[in-house]
Amino acid sequence: MGGLKKWNRIVDICLIVTLIVVAIIALQHVFFANQTVFGMHIVTVQSGSMSPTIKTGSVIGINSTVDKEALKENDIIMFQREQGMYVTHRIVSVEQIGDDVYYKTKGDNNEAPDVTPVSSEQVIGSFNGMNIPLLGYIPSIFANSPIIFLLIPGAILVVFSCRLFLSGLKERKLKQDLLQASAKNRE
Repeated sequence: MGGLKKWNRIVDICLIVTLIVVAIIALQHVFFANQTVFGMHIVTVQSGSMSPTIKTGSVIGINSTVDKEALKENDIIMFQREQGMYVTHRIVSVEQIGDDVYYKTKGDNNEAPDVTPVSSEQVIGSFNGMNIPLLGYIPSIFANSPIIFLLIPGAILVVFSCRLFLSGLKERKLKQDLLQASAKNRE
């Protein structure tokens, strides 16, 4: 019987953790999409250009408070290539032209550097080392299928309800058995 209680506790913990993760992702998706949190952009990597350093689907942190004119070779930066298109690549060289700083960048998995240099004004920030592989796929699933926001918590609530119902039935049966045993002892 002790093994069953332990298994039930593990299932309860897994369900609670899943519910919390879904809630955090939902809140992040609703409140922090395209926002800076504590000077850091939380972004999902969409391509494999930085593999194996940063894999597709990873969630990474970009420090937006960095001095955008003081970056150096080997720093990984996120920059805006064009309106709505953000790229995260490594700096392979730095060039000063007058008062302006330009960065030649390259994805670790790309054979050649990017054709167009990146001005310091295009830089959003530098990679701060926070890299959570595969986590970025979860918001993508929710964005493509918003119904999952309802299905996962709903399924968790159904499982909890069933478990609660079954434990209530078990407790009721136990009480009935005790009453029957007590009645037999009185006879």
